[in-house]
Amino acid sequence: MISLLGVIVSRMKCVYDVFYKRRLLLQSIYRRCQYHDQYRHNHDGKTVAVAMSGGIDSAAVAVLLRQKGYKCVGIFMKNWDSSDEVGQEVCSISRDREDMRQVCKRLNIPSLEVDFIKEYWNQVFIPFIESYKTGIETPNPDVACNRHVKFNCFVKYCRDTLHIDTIATGHYARLESNSKETILLKTAKDKTKDQSYFLCRTPGLNLHNVMFPLGEYNKKDVYNLMSEKLYGLNVLTKRESMGVCFIGKRDFPTFLSNYINLTPGRFIDIDTGRILGYHRGKETYTIGQGARLGGRKDKYFVVKKTKSTNDIFVAIGQDHPALFSDSLIVDGKTMSWISGSLPDPINSLLSEAYLAKQNGNMLPTESSYDCSFKIRHGQEMSSCKIRVSLKKNADVNTCSTTMDYSIIVLFDIPQRAINPGQVIAFYDNDDNDGYICLGGGIISN
Repeated sequence: MISLLGVIVSRMKCVYDVFYKRRLLLQSIYRRCQYHDQYRHNHDGKTVAVAMSGGIDSAAVAVLLRQKGYKCVGIFMKNWDSSDEVGQEVCSISRDREDMRQVCKRLNIPSLEVDFIKEYWNQVFIPFIESYKTGIETPNPDVACNRHVKFNCFVKYCRDTLHIDTIATGHYARLESNSKETILLKTAKDKTKDQSYFLCRTPGLNLHNVMFPLGEYNKKDVYNLMSEKLYGLNVLTKRESMGVCFIGKRDFPTFLSNYINLTPGRFIDIDTGRILGYHRGKETYTIGQGARLGGRKDKYFVVKKTKSTNDIFVAIGQDHPALFSDSLIVDGKTMSWISGSLPDPINSLLSEAYLAKQNGNMLPTESSYDCSFKIRHGQEMSSCKIRVSLKKNADVNTCSTTMDYSIIVLFDIPQRAINPGQVIAFYDNDDNDGYICLGGGIISN
């Protein structure tokens, strides 16, 4: 009898959950229809769709724009199903959504939520997993999210569905236009918070009518400015989000093992060739990372992985010479230039390579372009020389913009812990007013 009663209660709970979720869905659809009707004629340039994450930066954007007289609509993007493989919430989506709504209520602006879970899964997460399957690559999902979701799907949603042409986000970066009306992506005033690296593979065409109000502010100033306006709200006290949302606080090897078959192997000392231990999967390690070798006095770091074996080579010390590289290669097919076309210096190098190959000659070694670069967020700007190389199967009869080429990057100073699959961003100087981001590509070697 007790067992039967438990079954009945359980089934009633399931029915309640279904109807409760349907009610929430209908309420959400109703609110969206209201907002969509209300903002159907917002091509006035004074209405701004603000991407709000529930954090202090995006909240500050809404505050600053309201102070300047803009009408704002706060929009929360749900890009990930917050439940993990066993149904537990792994990231703070629910709390972030509620924090965003609190801010919108305080500012008396509408709040909306849009679902890009499918788009994020297909265009960001699946490529992320496929990259790790290679066993040697370390991808950057944040760069991919900006390129495919935030400044593609989200922009289209705002313009086509909400009929709002102007978009604003909390990125620390700056946007300008040159004499040719081409978008220029520039580093932020706050060098320590600059996020242009995460935007380096976003086409400039998608950045038209986009605003980055925080690009002219220091992070500390943003907090001070918001301390009164947002007093008492969670966004002022919550910790800044770090890491990848869909992993959360979970153990990374355990998370990865849910999606790929890990390949265990040996830890080998690169100097002595001795076997030091065993690992559960080379996919879970990246170059420069500390190797988990218990019971040893010295600290070992991963310095090399190979496709042909499952061995991970390690060395003592985080400054071991094997951790440093003086060059890298980027496949031209992965390059995304902010301007939408090859920068003039790169185009000139390709033209030289084209003529040299057509005449059966080698490209002169002095043919290069001096610029700056970053291979990770937060890194100080470094200098390099860029050379180009046409691939063996490159057709010299094609134009330079479609030519099959590689970019060879020669560092002025050797760089530590470079991984295939990482993104490199290229920059040009701009007369002491920061750097102009030219674009970015994926490191192949």
